[in-house]
Amino acid sequence: AQREGTGIRYHWYWAAAHALARKPGIRPDQVWEWLDYASKEIASALPQDLPESALPNQEIWEALADYVARVLTLGGTKTTVPTPTNELERYTRAKAGRGGAVCAICGSAYNTRKPAETAVAFQPGVYTGRIKIGASDNKRNLCSICALEQLLRQLFMINLDSGGTAEGQRVRYLSFYPSYFFTPETMRFMRRVYVWLKDVRLSDKELRRALNEQASRLNGAKHPLMDASFWQRLEPFLLRALDEEPSRRVVRYGEEAQSTFLMVGFRNFNDPSDTESWVLPAFLTLVLPICLDVKVVASEGGVPLLLEANDLPETVWFDGAHAAIQALVGGNRLRIDDLDDHSSVMESLARLTAAYLIHLDAEYEPPKENWHRLSPIAHSLMESPLYVFHYLKKQERDDKPLGAEQIRRYIAYAETLFSKQGDDLMSHARKLVELYRGFYRAKNIGNANSILRPLSVVSDALLVADPRLFGDATALVEVAYGELYRFMDRVSKGLADGRFPKGVSPSQREEAMRAFCEAFVNDVFIGVFNGDVAALRGKQLNLLRSACEVLYRDMQKAEWDERGRDAEDTDDESEA
Repeated sequence: AQREGTGIRYHWYWAAAHALARKPGIRPDQVWEWLDYASKEIASALPQDLPESALPNQEIWEALADYVARVLTLGGTKTTVPTPTNELERYTRAKAGRGGAVCAICGSAYNTRKPAETAVAFQPGVYTGRIKIGASDNKRNLCSICALEQLLRQLFMINLDSGGTAEGQRVRYLSFYPSYFFTPETMRFMRRVYVWLKDVRLSDKELRRALNEQASRLNGAKHPLMDASFWQRLEPFLLRALDEEPSRRVVRYGEEAQSTFLMVGFRNFNDPSDTESWVLPAFLTLVLPICLDVKVVASEGGVPLLLEANDLPETVWFDGAHAAIQALVGGNRLRIDDLDDHSSVMESLARLTAAYLIHLDAEYEPPKENWHRLSPIAHSLMESPLYVFHYLKKQERDDKPLGAEQIRRYIAYAETLFSKQGDDLMSHARKLVELYRGFYRAKNIGNANSILRPLSVVSDALLVADPRLFGDATALVEVAYGELYRFMDRVSKGLADGRFPKGVSPSQREEAMRAFCEAFVNDVFIGVFNGDVAALRGKQLNLLRSACEVLYRDMQKAEWDERGRDAEDTDDESEA
């Protein structure tokens, strides 16, 4: 087969395809025998002195020999690798355009060249800073070792696509490293898990139900999603059954590769956004260290970032993860046993899962999962735990009924997963509700305005109070108390919505009213909003109202359960 022109010479592949077509039914082992025989026959027919164009590239062979000598340990000795100082010097010279280009992947001292696009068609060109400043061509340079590694990966990995298809899929790769060491037995176990790992659908009804049920098992300050034994029992959702076909969405090494380094890629959507591309990889990156005792590196690049586990002191490394994911997990490097709960793998997994469940509750519109909407949810939740109730109320506005179990689950999210150290917003909201329940009950628990009437009366009074007359906290408390007293007087005469709680004397009600006004003025208006009327008038007051409404409903339901009464029996109760 003759071919003119430049580029990759595909005529050998064309010839091989025709040769195999002439031998139908040939087995793989027979192909190897046939190739061995054919290569010996061809070699015997060639002259002793080959033309220069037929000789192997000596520079590449020398680089490969040097690389193997440096990284392969035999007999307990290994040649010293280049120091970081040398790499920094090469990087500096390359940026200034004085020392030639450096490899965009490894930064080693080997000679580099710009690879043909078809050579690594499955790997999108990730941005690199290892190019000359001001260069008009930003194409990456690769050394011969990394180019060879790319070609071998393309040969042994299954489910790889090419060209623009691969670019648009935004595959995210997970690399696994042993936390301690891989024995032959644990290596076989890890390979089995690796081969049977499946394409998880977070919207799957059974998985979603299991996560919701676990999140509802409240057990004090520690959230139930931080229970390691629960995650270790999720095998049916993480591993495919023996008779289940492998998913085309999972990119991994084939079983024939017999590799000792394990890396798997996930592509969950057609032409996904950057947010969508990280949803499942981020979830598995946090689950697998808990289940398998491995370190995991998540990256958008198809080349390993680390040579061995010792290079990563932490348990998890998110390389270039979307900002929404990093906001939820609390950083890009996490330890599984970090003393700071808010940056440990377990805490991050619980927080990420809670955000996913909130998203599925509020934004999931079957069959569309709408994961591109996760980003604003994530940043809102990390801004304030009160946004948990904003998204709960959003479901009610979308005609999705709210159950008592769901309300308690969301309260637990706000109090244990999204409240940060020094964040008192949830405690303020709970305190306000507990105080005003000491003198007021809503007649209709299904009406938000009825539930929040004391909060509205006091906040409205502060919003219209003239700071020239009421400039200090004591005066503001008196203004709020006066308006609240007038409202409760109308309640007692049946002129305003609401009722008195049973078993509370008038003096106890007045004491609770004053305590409520003092808490709202001192703790919320001055303590949180610094006396800023504009802040109180904005969305923060709406968030506080949503939180108080949900907390009130939960407290009322708990009171009914304690008294053994139904909601229908209390709607028209009034104080004699």
